[in-house]
Amino acid sequence: MNDENPVLDEPTETSDAKRAMLALVQSLARQQARRDHDSHGGESGHD
Repeated sequence: MNDENPVLDEPTETSDAKRAMLALVQSLARQQARRDHDSHGGESGHD
């Protein structure tokens, strides 16, 4: 039974790390989206 849901058996540190990683990825994606949006304003050429 436990083998079907290994995530539920993970220690809290692991889930916290995953949640932090997820939040980091989401924030980076938001920054990238904002940068892409800004570049469409005519400021192409900047890295």
